[in-house]
Amino acid sequence: MKKIILTALALLGLNFAQGQDYVRISLDELTGGLAEYKGRARETAEGGDLKGAAEILSECNDWLQFLTENDPDYWRLRPALAPNYYNMACFLSLAAEVQPALDALARAQEMGWNEFKHALEDEDLDNIRETDRFREIIGLMREKGDYLDILRKGGEYGTEDRAGYPEFHYEPVTNGRIRNVRQYFQLDTVVGSGDEVSRIINLMTFVHNLIPHDGGHQPYCEYSAVDLYNYSKANDGRGLNCRMLAIALNDCYMAMGFKSRFITCMPKDFDDGDCHVINAVWSQDLGRWLWMDPSFNAYVTDENGEPLGLREVRRRMRDGRPYYLNEDANHNNRTPQTRDHYLDEYMTKNLYWLQAPELNLFCVESPYFNSESKYINLVPQGYSNPAYSNDGYLTTSDEEYFWQAPEY
Repeated sequence: MKKIILTALALLGLNFAQGQDYVRISLDELTGGLAEYKGRARETAEGGDLKGAAEILSECNDWLQFLTENDPDYWRLRPALAPNYYNMACFLSLAAEVQPALDALARAQEMGWNEFKHALEDEDLDNIRETDRFREIIGLMREKGDYLDILRKGGEYGTEDRAGYPEFHYEPVTNGRIRNVRQYFQLDTVVGSGDEVSRIINLMTFVHNLIPHDGGHQPYCEYSAVDLYNYSKANDGRGLNCRMLAIALNDCYMAMGFKSRFITCMPKDFDDGDCHVINAVWSQDLGRWLWMDPSFNAYVTDENGEPLGLREVRRRMRDGRPYYLNEDANHNNRTPQTRDHYLDEYMTKNLYWLQAPELNLFCVESPYFNSESKYINLVPQGYSNPAYSNDGYLTTSDEEYFWQAPEY
């Protein structure tokens, strides 16, 4: 084990002192180490040594496991383990190493790989597909990975006594700190002269094009649209995670007089370290909150092309009514997004419960100033999760409270 750790640290260019048990690394260093391992595995596989490629990924996972045991920030490590084990299974299956391939696939499932549809269609796994154990593993993946079935089986919402519940507040467009965002980005030109919905979409596309998305990167700057953009620009166009993009878009919406909030969309499984953050912006013309996702330039419509909100999309997913993804949804203007992947897999998983701040204000999540905002969780009846069991959260199953119209 120590040789593996020494190798990993050497790849990162870090020093490992004699007798020292652990060197803490940054998220950027972790990302670099993972990329190095995966690159070596890919090159080895392309050279025809499939077992060697699997061994490299095994070393990588031993390293990650070591860091997991020594670093309290477990969530940043866990997501990388499952795909590594899955890729190991693919390499070993292609090499006709049946039992090791099944062991790796089982480990991938244990570590959270639940993409059973992908596994069923992946030709790399053909050499293990007809075994009883493969079918057993797929069954376990389906239990946690059939996200539409999980969403449909979840509890209903209800009504509650709202005495003592906080009110949602939104940044006034007259405040100087938000007016600066409007002037800095010349948003009056960005929104265009079309109807309300087109202006809302134009602002989302603007932020999507302004700052790339990088789900693993948390910036070291103030959390405001201007500072986030300048941080990205100063770091050679470095992408930011979905939360930062949603916060930047929130500033732009509020600067133009739209009531807006960023919504954290969460899975049922509290061991799942993945979530996604998008915007809900109030349309006075349609009388509802609209789904706007700057990470993927994505919004959702009904059969008549009318934009929907998270509330309506979630209901349609549960009861089988149609919903559609805009055709120009994409990741960083390179990878098109599809309804099957973005909505029916990724977002269906992450719409089990939702979270929004009580105070939807400029810099409400500033890393440098304390915020008194509570977080409001909307959960199905009968669901509990340790992720929100502290004083900074209010948990409700009252959908009408969570999605109440803002005051103007």
